[in-house]
Amino acid sequence: MCDITEALKRDESLSFELRALYNKYGYKLFKMSKFEAYDLYAQNKEFLGGENMITFTDNKGTLLALKPDVTLSIIKSLPNDLSEVQKICYNENVYRQQKGAGFKEILQTGLECVGEIDLYHTVEVLSLAEMSLKKIGAPYVLEISHMGLILAAMEACEIDKRDYDEVLGYIKAKNQGQMRAFCQREKIFAQGSKTLLTFITAFGQWQKVVNQFVPLNAKMAEAIDELKNICQILSTVGIDKNIRLDFSCLNDLNYYNGIIFQGFIQGVPHHILSGGRYDQLAQKMGKNCGAIGFAISLNELDYLAKEKEKYDVDVLLIYDETTDPADILKAIADFTQNKESVSVQKNIPAKLKYRTVYTMKNGEAKKYE
Repeated sequence: MCDITEALKRDESLSFELRALYNKYGYKLFKMSKFEAYDLYAQNKEFLGGENMITFTDNKGTLLALKPDVTLSIIKSLPNDLSEVQKICYNENVYRQQKGAGFKEILQTGLECVGEIDLYHTVEVLSLAEMSLKKIGAPYVLEISHMGLILAAMEACEIDKRDYDEVLGYIKAKNQGQMRAFCQREKIFAQGSKTLLTFITAFGQWQKVVNQFVPLNAKMAEAIDELKNICQILSTVGIDKNIRLDFSCLNDLNYYNGIIFQGFIQGVPHHILSGGRYDQLAQKMGKNCGAIGFAISLNELDYLAKEKEKYDVDVLLIYDETTDPADILKAIADFTQNKESVSVQKNIPAKLKYRTVYTMKNGEAKKYE
């Protein structure tokens, strides 16, 4: 009998594999409705990238939105004061507006770890992100950054908070020229200017990158130590080969406060996985806790080169009016037992691609010579 995964699309099959992986680490499945109160998303549009939503009014006059996100609903569902860490995974369709296009249904798989987050929880989530990318079966890289490190550096440089987005924009675009001009304009001291430029120029293997930073204040020293500890642990367990530090990996300052990361797959023009530490989102929603997680947009796998199947079926089985249908069924059972697919026809179809032809003779399937 054919394995059920052979009948599933690549993204569907992968979603089951990832769910099984997360279950092994104690993450429980979260299920939600397709709809959520519009206010939940409207109050956190920046977290969603400022995207528009599909909305409608129900028969009670409540404005609802077709869900563009799962994380917000998960955080909303949790108690305000968590007595223990909650580990949650999901496999849901979300509805996002594509740039320059309409709305698209996206199959999204991910997990959230919410509560008193410590170093272990952080490396567990990063490990699961790396394992998730590995399961896709294509060359990949997991890029890691640290929002807290960048924020601490900007604070040490006494940059006006109104200019934070400008500085982050230069880091994200790796624009050294504009960053130098900004430092000169704002009279940033020499070591501060060097540090801001290092966020642009330093990327790659963690050992090489992290040692380029000189702490400008206690917060920056703490963030550097955290980043070193995380990378050292990942290296110790042997999963740092495909991990890189890249500070152009950034998220919204109003929500993310620590480690952030993105996963890339060869053949896909943008990141397929996105995650990070988002304590500020949880606190904004009235939850006295920390939170870290990630989501994978499985639809992006469509970008990967699809393997063209050489054959439509393994076996083409030809029969005529004299053949007993019971003999045909027995022959099919024999083929499928060996995991071969079969198409039963009276004549050879013009467009069917097959590997081998058999004909029914004297109650048995005989290979056509």
